[in-house]
Amino acid sequence: FGARLGLVKRAHIFSGKQTLAAHECSVILNSFFAEDDEQPSEIGEGSVLEHCCIQNSVKVGSGSLISGVQGCVTICNKRMAVPDNLCVQQIRLKGGFPHKCVFVIIGVNDAIKKQCCSIYGVELAR
Repeated sequence: FGARLGLVKRAHIFSGKQTLAAHECSVILNSFFAEDDEQPSEIGEGSVLEHCCIQNSVKVGSGSLISGVQGCVTICNKRMAVPDNLCVQQIRLKGGFPHKCVFVIIGVNDAIKKQCCSIYGVELAR
C-alpha cells in the first residue's frame, strides 16, 4: 500500500548505535531515541510512534500507538513496557515541561465516544 504511494516507514528519526529494534511493519515519525547500553528499544509489529523523545529503552507491543512521550520513562526503575493494542499519549499541562504533564492511556479498541452512565460502578450524575 505505502510503497505505491511513495511512503516510508521511518521519517525524521534519530537514534544512536544499537538503540532501536523496530519491526519492519512499525511506523516511527519525528522521534529520537537516546543510546542505551543495556538494551535497545523494541517496537512491535503494526505499532506507531510519533513525536517522541525517549531518553531510555522502552518496549512497545504490537498494534500500539505512542504519541508525544518525552524524557526518561521508567516505572520503578524499569523500562516502560507498553502491552499490545494500547494507546499512550503524554500531554503537557499549562506551565510546561518536564514536571507538569499527564499520560492518557486507553485501549486501541476502546469505545471512547460511547456514552457511559457509571465509572467503576458509581453512577454519574446527569
